[in-house]
Amino acid sequence: MSVSVSIIVPCYNVAAYLDQCMESLTGQSMEDIEIICVNDGSSDHTAEILRGWRNRDGRVRIIDQKNSGVSVARNSGMEAAVGEYIGFVDPDDMVERNMFQRLFTAAAEKDADVAVCGYHEFCDCGDVDMPESGWSPSAGFFPEEKAEQFRRGTPWSRCAGTVWNKLIRRKLLEENGLRFVPGLRQGEDLYFCLMLLTFAPRLLTIPDRLYHYRRERPGSSSCGRDPRLADFRMDLMGMESLARFWGQRGLLDSPAVFGLVDYCMELMRRHFILKEGAFFRVSPEDREVLLSGWKKWLELVGAENVLPRLDRWDRAFCRLLLDCPFRSNFFSALHSRLMSSRKGRRGGLLYPEKAPDEVKRGNPPSFLVVPAPHGVAERRNACRHPTGPCSTSAL
Repeated sequence: MSVSVSIIVPCYNVAAYLDQCMESLTGQSMEDIEIICVNDGSSDHTAEILRGWRNRDGRVRIIDQKNSGVSVARNSGMEAAVGEYIGFVDPDDMVERNMFQRLFTAAAEKDADVAVCGYHEFCDCGDVDMPESGWSPSAGFFPEEKAEQFRRGTPWSRCAGTVWNKLIRRKLLEENGLRFVPGLRQGEDLYFCLMLLTFAPRLLTIPDRLYHYRRERPGSSSCGRDPRLADFRMDLMGMESLARFWGQRGLLDSPAVFGLVDYCMELMRRHFILKEGAFFRVSPEDREVLLSGWKKWLELVGAENVLPRLDRWDRAFCRLLLDCPFRSNFFSALHSRLMSSRKGRRGGLLYPEKAPDEVKRGNPPSFLVVPAPHGVAERRNACRHPTGPCSTSAL
């Protein structure tokens, strides 16, 4: 039987949730699918549960490997896939019974490179109070979503950030060597999508929420951790990998680079300036490492050519950081105030409350919140997911 859709499920110690996920996948209304489960060195009963599902449904395939992270696990699944399209599902999530039939039918009808649906988001972390939420894109088909159009507010910028609510043409992935960044354990979806954008201009969106995403769960990488420093480091690693990927394909010398820089600038603002920003909340040693990573990225994308094309606020932001001392000072506080008051920037933005000499003694600064302009706070509250579709595009 030919396979229309390969569904890749990276699994690591998810025995408590795996049956729910597999039941939703094996119960799909679409029959010509394969379900590739990559057991990433699990130490619980994950492997045993997967074998049970394989015995019940011949469409289930299992790949066992030593623990290497979600990016490598997904890459292993992609290497084994034979379907016309590829989809990804996290092992603690669930999908609607008709999700893959809906996406495949729509993609085949329009000959789309990527088909995207909405998702429902819920929380399963006992000490986290998070209301149910989700995201629905506007219905549409965009046959010419080129990389240079990847700026804030474009269809692709609103859809990037997750892979589990998408179907992607396998031939496109194979011909262009598109893979997840090994070692990137957070935000890997976002940077994969930014690489995918380069070669996938035909985008189709379905507003229905067909995917059910478990936002938090005990033991997950996003539950019970301090996200600031880890997210910052992962973003820098992802941005560097992305810049090298684009550089190898000559895109850093094309108009596409301005879309890339525009998008990544927003990622950096949430670390350097926004309420949850990490830059002034970590040790001076960590700040030096983070700032060095930022400068390295600017060099990779060709800052001398890019900066003159940015608006004056973005130029000021970049130049401040390029010349920034590793401790808070009057200029960084002033810049935070100015950035927070600019129309269209997400507030509130923060500036250090402690004097610079307190910071020099090693005391982390506290922060004051600068009220956001009217209407901006509402957009911020609608974009809580750190790697979700609207997490950066609404800025």
